[in-house]
Amino acid sequence: MKSLLDDADAAYSRGDYANALRISRPLATLDYAAAQNNLGFMYANGQGVTLDYAQALKWYRLAAAQAYAPAQYNLGFMYANGQGVNLDYEEAIKWYHLAAEQGIADVQTNLGFMYANGQGVIQDFKTALKWFSLAAEQGDATAQFNLGFMYAKGEGVEKSEIDALKWYQLAAEQGHAYAQFNLGFMHASGLYVEQDFEVALKWYLLAAAQGDASAQHNLGVMFANGQGVELDYVESLRWFQLSAAQDDASAQYNLGLMSAEGLGMQQDYLEASQWYALAAAQDHAAAECALGVMYADAIGVKQDFAESIRWYLLAASHGDHAAHINLAHMYTTGQGVAINVEESSKWLLLAAQAGDGASQYAVGVMYSLGDGLPKDVTQALYWFELAAAQGHSHAQHNLGVLYANGEGVPQNHEEAMKWYLLASAQGDAIAQASLTALAASTSNDQHDQSDVITANKSAASQGDDIAQYNLAVAYANGLHAVQDDAEALKWFKLSAAQGAADALYGLGAMFAKGRGVTQDYAQVVNNYHLAAEMGQAQAQLNLGLMCLTGEGTPINFEASAKWLELAATQGDSSAQFNLGVLYANGQGVVQDYEHALKWYLLAAESGDAMAQFNVGYMYANAQGTALNYPEAVKWYRLSAEQGQTTEIANKKEFTPLLGL
Repeated sequence: MKSLLDDADAAYSRGDYANALRISRPLATLDYAAAQNNLGFMYANGQGVTLDYAQALKWYRLAAAQAYAPAQYNLGFMYANGQGVNLDYEEAIKWYHLAAEQGIADVQTNLGFMYANGQGVIQDFKTALKWFSLAAEQGDATAQFNLGFMYAKGEGVEKSEIDALKWYQLAAEQGHAYAQFNLGFMHASGLYVEQDFEVALKWYLLAAAQGDASAQHNLGVMFANGQGVELDYVESLRWFQLSAAQDDASAQYNLGLMSAEGLGMQQDYLEASQWYALAAAQDHAAAECALGVMYADAIGVKQDFAESIRWYLLAASHGDHAAHINLAHMYTTGQGVAINVEESSKWLLLAAQAGDGASQYAVGVMYSLGDGLPKDVTQALYWFELAAAQGHSHAQHNLGVLYANGEGVPQNHEEAMKWYLLASAQGDAIAQASLTALAASTSNDQHDQSDVITANKSAASQGDDIAQYNLAVAYANGLHAVQDDAEALKWFKLSAAQGAADALYGLGAMFAKGRGVTQDYAQVVNNYHLAAEMGQAQAQLNLGLMCLTGEGTPINFEASAKWLELAATQGDSSAQFNLGVLYANGQGVVQDYEHALKWYLLAAESGDAMAQFNVGYMYANAQGTALNYPEAVKWYRLSAEQGQTTEIANKKEFTPLLGL
C-alpha cells in the first residue's frame, strides 16, 4: 500500500493531478488517512477536481479522526482562514494543538503565531515562544525569524541581541526574505553588530531579489548615498521604482525627491508632485509636507496657499515637524492666512516639542520676550537648553547670557563661559563678544583657569577629542590659558584626526588666518570640506561664501548655492541671507524672487538686519510677493532699529571661529 501512496505523491509532485486523484480516491474510501488527506488537499486547491471546500473538509475530518497530523493541520488552517466554514480561531487552535503535539513544524509555527497575536486564545508570548522554539529547532525558517523577532523585542523572554541575531541568521540562510531584510537593516544601522554597509548590501540584495519592497527601498537609499557601493543615482532610481511599484510610500516619496532634484533623471517637478501625491495618499507625512512646499512656492504646480496649508495641516497631523515649522512661517508672514502670532507660536511649539532645534530656540525667544507666548524666563531657559544640546549656537549664547546675569538660574560664570565657548566655536560673533567680555571680567581668578586647563589636558592626553578641541579653543583665544597659536594648532590637529567636525572647521580657520601656520587655502578648503560633509554648518557657510567670493577657490555659484543651502537648512541666518541673495540675483540657481523672499524671511526672523531690510524692499516692490506696504514698513522699521540704512544688501562675509 505504501508504494501506491508513493505513486500518488509522485504524480502530484509532477503536476499529474488526474493520476494522483485516480490512485488516492480508492485508498481514501478504504480509510487510508494519508490518501484522505491528499484528496482533501486536492479539493481545497482545485487540483484535478473542481475546488470544493465542503469535500475538502469531509476528507480532512476523516483523516483527522485517525489522528493524522497533516490533516489536523489542514483542518485547522481552514478554520483559521474561514474556508468552507465560518472563521473560527478557537476551532483552529484545537486542531493545530493536536497536530503540533505530533511535532509538525509548520503547525507549531502557526500555533506560535496565534498565541503571539491572541487569535482564539488570550495573547501569551511565553507560549508563543515555546511553539516557535520547537519549530525553529526543526529548521523551520519562519519560526526562526519569529523567534529572532521575540528575542529582539524581549517578548516572552529576556531581550537578547545575541539570540536575535542567531535566529535571524539561521532563517536568512534558508532564504527567509524578512530575516534577510532584518539582517541588512541591522548591519546598515549598526544594530547589535558593527556597522558594515557591504554586509548590509548582501542581505538587502537577497531579500530584494525575492521582491521585498522594503529591501528594494533601502537599496535605493544605499546607492543614493554611496553606502557600501559607489554612489549611483541611476541604480538608486531603479530600486526605488521597483519598491514604489509595490506601493511602498517611502520609495514613492524618494522618487519625488529625485525627480525634483534631477538625480539619475531629468529634473521634472510635475513628476515629483505625482510621486509625492502617491506617497501622501498613504499618509506619508514628509510627502504631504513636500506637496505643501510645492503649492506654496509654485514648484511644478500653480501657486495655491490654501492647498499648501491643507497639505501642511495633513502632514502636521501625522507628526511632521517641518510642516509645523512651515505653518508657523505662514502665520507669521500671512501667506494664505491672516497674520496670527498666537497661531504661529502654537505650531512652533509643536515643532519644538517634536525635537526641532531651531524651533526650540524660537520658542525660547518667544518666552524670553513675551512675544506670542507669556513671558517666562524658566520656560525660556528650558527651551534654550534643549536647542543648545542640539548645537544651536544662538541658544547656546542665550544660555550663556542667562547664567552670566543670573536670570532664571543662579549666576554662574563658569557655566556662562561654557555656553559662550560652544556658541563661539560655531562662529557666533555675538557669543565671541560676550565671551571676551566675560573672560576680561573674570581674568583675576587664575586658580580656576588653571583647573580648567589641567582637567582638559588630562582628558585630551587620553585621546578625548572633545577635550582636545576645548584646549585648542582655549589656546586660540587666550581663555584660561596664555594665548598660543602653536598649541591651538596642535590640539586642533589631534582632535581633527579623530574626525571631530568642529575641530576640522577650527583647523581650516587657522590655515585661513595663517595662525600658527603658513596661510594655505588648499588646507582651508580641504578641512572645511571634510567638516561640511559631516554637517558642520559653519564650514558649509564658509565654503559657500568662498565659492561666492572666489577667496581661495575659483568662483562657483552652483557650489556656493549647494553649501549655503545645507547651512541654511540648519538654521544659519548668514547662509539663509546669502542664499536669498543668490536667488534674487539668479547666481548658481534660476532667478526666483519667491525663493529669495523665503530665505530672507528665515534670516530676518532670526534678527538679521540686512535680511529684514531686503524683506521690506521685496514687499515694497512686489518681488516674489504681492505689493504690501504695511509689511514693508514693518520690516524696514525692524531693520532700522538695528542701524541698517543701506539699500538692498549683499552680505558676503566669513564668520570666524572665536576671532581666528
